[in-house]
Amino acid sequence: MACGMMQFTACYVQLMIIVGLCLDGQGHSWASKLFRSSVMQFLGKISMTLYLIHCPLIYWIKVALFGDIGKNLPLLLLML
Repeated sequence: MACGMMQFTACYVQLMIIVGLCLDGQGHSWASKLFRSSVMQFLGKISMTLYLIHCPLIYWIKVALFGDIGKNLPLLLLML
């Protein structure tokens, strides 16, 4: 229970720092410009997809490079 509260607190503090960097009253802060850039907008649009596919992708690369498919075949098929 305490660990969950600590994680929530850490996330909340990070969010407040980001909000503080972005709110300078006129929207001219470096953080505001960074988060509005086209690169950051693109990363925001694809972030969920990257999150969902990174684990199967890493596993498939591991299998392709090291040929470790025998004992992990059910897990490999599950990731399809």
